[in-house]
Amino acid sequence: MYIMNKKRFLFPLYILFCLFSAQAQELFDALSFSELPTQGTARAMSMSGAFGALGGEPTSLITNPAGLGIYRSCEATLSLYNNYSQHKTATNFNDNNRITLSQASYVHSILPKNKVLIASNFAVSFNRLKNFQNKYTFDNNASASIVNYMAEQANGISENALLESNNPFDNPQIGRLAALGYGNYLIKPSGLKQWKPMTYAQVASKYKCVESGSIDEFNVSYAVNLAHWVYLGASVGIQSLEKTTTSLYTENFYSLNEEELQLKNRLTFSGVGMNFKIGAIVRPVSFLRIGFAYHTPTFYAISQYSTTDLESRNVLDEKSNLVDVSSSTGDNSDSYHFRTPSRYLFSAAFIINKKGLIDVDYELVDYRSMRYSDDFSTDGFYNENKFIRNYAKINHTLKIGGEYRVLDFLSLRVGGAFATPTEDSSAAKTLPQNSIRTDLESLATSWSYNVSCGIGFRWTYWGIDLAYQYNQQYATFTPFTGAKQASLTNDYHNILLTGSFRF
Repeated sequence: MYIMNKKRFLFPLYILFCLFSAQAQELFDALSFSELPTQGTARAMSMSGAFGALGGEPTSLITNPAGLGIYRSCEATLSLYNNYSQHKTATNFNDNNRITLSQASYVHSILPKNKVLIASNFAVSFNRLKNFQNKYTFDNNASASIVNYMAEQANGISENALLESNNPFDNPQIGRLAALGYGNYLIKPSGLKQWKPMTYAQVASKYKCVESGSIDEFNVSYAVNLAHWVYLGASVGIQSLEKTTTSLYTENFYSLNEEELQLKNRLTFSGVGMNFKIGAIVRPVSFLRIGFAYHTPTFYAISQYSTTDLESRNVLDEKSNLVDVSSSTGDNSDSYHFRTPSRYLFSAAFIINKKGLIDVDYELVDYRSMRYSDDFSTDGFYNENKFIRNYAKINHTLKIGGEYRVLDFLSLRVGGAFATPTEDSSAAKTLPQNSIRTDLESLATSWSYNVSCGIGFRWTYWGIDLAYQYNQQYATFTPFTGAKQASLTNDYHNILLTGSFRF
């Protein structure tokens, strides 16, 4: 046996290739950009984010900006967030821990001497809306191999077009997996423009994935208090998106030569988006507040970068020599626009003897309305957007939280939330035949819930809040369409500490 390093597939015309090849932005990317967990200050998190009708809290700036109108003084806050996550499958366990700056805000309250306009308040804030800090490992034993997918992608393409001398990665009609499979001696012709994989009785596979990055939002908000009866608010949000997924997919074949392949993917998204939020809170009686908020879609401009490396070992070349082969797609880039769904928030809060309160929030998000576009036209993403319409779902989230002031300086809090799935359980990643993407795996989430508790201390000017939240989410992992699925349980243990100063 000897080791053979085939010439790396370099493509000076890759920019042209990216313009005319199928990029396959799809449902699972869209959901990762759009799904936002409970965030905010420790006080709000300890009540599972149920704060839509209460106000007087910096979390209002990202939920219902009308809550800013409740303020009658200035306030500065800062929050630190510790996220410990556990990801469990039938055969593997991974965990991850991270401490970050979660939230910072400043509220400036102006109190005009007016019986109608009680308060006119401005605020600026930073919020970390989502952390992409995950690790997954899946083991699988099945007859299905990713090489079958490579062969299917190559069907309809002549062997001459896949020759290295013809630069297959420069051809917008050829998918990257087909070119990699042929270059690594994993697929072979079976007829006129037809392909088949090497025949294997059984495959043992392993998938490892590490995600990193975050979605952050900067808000500028304004709200008014009209006669202590109606509170109106609006905010402008600027979001920044950074997400990197690094994965390694390995297959070992139970055959005479014990062939093996390793597919390494690195995919990075970077984007900036803008949204608007408006809200209202009405207090018909002293003990009741009713709230409503509408969040426009976030309109993103996203840049995407990817690279793929494929290694195959103990395979037979065209001369039936046993070889090891390494191929790379090089660096690829793309840019496009993306629109998240709108959000509707309905809430009601009850004040109990000036010592306790209960808030109930209902949030409605139609994930079927997510859209990809190029220069604000969706024509080039017809298939991707159709897949979203068919497999994304309307999400319903119910949040309930309560607080009771035990002493003048001490409050106890508790909360819970339940969310329905955001996509159909049958959804799986499907890439166009000429796709430059080679990451075939998908993670479909089902329902999720969280419970939380917390404690708060208040003095004349200072305040300290501490919250703990436990969130559990179930998901189904598919390494590629047609492969055996695996169940995944995600457990998140979140601790949030907030310090505040009012003056």
